[in-house]
Formats: sequence, C-alpha cells, structure tokens
Amino acid sequence: MLLTVSDLSAQLVGRIEELAPMLLPGGRRHGNEWLCGDLSGAPGDSLKLTMTGGHAGQWRDWATDDH
Repeated sequence: MLLTVSDLSAQLVGRIEELAPMLLPGGRRHGNEWLCGDLSGAPGDSLKLTMTGGHAGQWRDWATDDH
C-alpha cells in the first residue's frame, strides 16, 4: 500500500506526543505547543510546534520565520 503525503502527515500527527520530544529534545510542552530553540532541538522557545487541534503538526520558528 502506497501512502500519500496526507496519510503520512496524519499518522505523524497521531504520534506527535511521542515524536516531539524525540525530534526536538531540548523542548518542553507548554499548553498545546512544544517549544524549543530551533530545528536542532536546542533549548529555547522561538520554535513552536502545535500539538493539538486543527493546526496540529504545524510549526514556526519565530526567530528565522521558517515554517
């Protein structure tokens, strides 16, 4: 069975609680977001990953405007 991008995205969002700390280890949960310093997972709070709701899985680094 071939997965579409939408299928893969849905599966990843379904495991976001497990994956966020593994992929962004210097981060922490704050409300419905995972906060860290950058995509390498450094400590900080400029990168925000939405964990729940209609925007779950979407992220933005407010220091670099990457998303």
